Amino acid sequence: MDEDSRGSKILAWLTTRRKTKAIETVRLHVTKVVDTVVELNNTVISASRGRKIEAEKCISRLFSNEDEADALRRKISEELTKGESPAKEREDLMRLTMEIDNIADCAKDSARSIVIVMRQSVPKEIWRGFQKISESTVACVLALRDAIDMLGKDLDETTKCVLEVERLEHQVDDERHSVQLLFLEFADWLNAPTLLLLDDALRSMEGVTDCCEGTGDIIRMLIIHEATSKMGK
Repeated sequence: MDEDSRGSKILAWLTTRRKTKAIETVRLHVTKVVDTVVELNNTVISASRGRKIEAEKCISRLFSNEDEADALRRKISEELTKGESPAKEREDLMRLTMEIDNIADCAKDSARSIVIVMRQSVPKEIWRGFQKISESTVACVLALRDAIDMLGKDLDETTKCVLEVERLEHQVDDERHSVQLLFLEFADWLNAPTLLLLDDALRSMEGVTDCCEGTGDIIRMLIIHEATSKMGK
């Protein structure tokens, strides 16, 4: 089976009335990943305001959401092994699921660094930069969720959502650069371990949108396959 035919079959599978439990669980999985990224944003907001106890509660909820996302990923894997679709189609859907799960992993890694660094004195300008990026990551993962919700329903809307994911990913790249300039500006203020932790948190936060874009690329591939298949008919 060629790539175009396979992509068409995947989308046909998504739109059939007899949707498998795996598809429904994918959408639940995305929702839980969104919750994880939202808690990362809440963590940054609390840390920037010096509310350490509140930040720790946010991180605790983040970890719980990430654990639930992992459980859903495993459930999807189990459902796919029971499915009736061809093995290659199940493989592509699992690839989509794994990339979605990577989003939550990056959010968790960023939170781990923040929970340590918030014990140090960090300039408010840097926290404001982090907050701006974390808000953009939430917007990005919400756009991705919308793309997955529309997948198999409305390809034009799915494409618009994927384009929004890409726009926000580029926006975060620019915002990250601005924060890195602040690292240089306050280099005399911050000690080396604190700078390293801040940079780790920043890179992991950027990883959230990178994984969103990677998931969008997989969705775009399916859309292209479907469009090409229709042109060939």
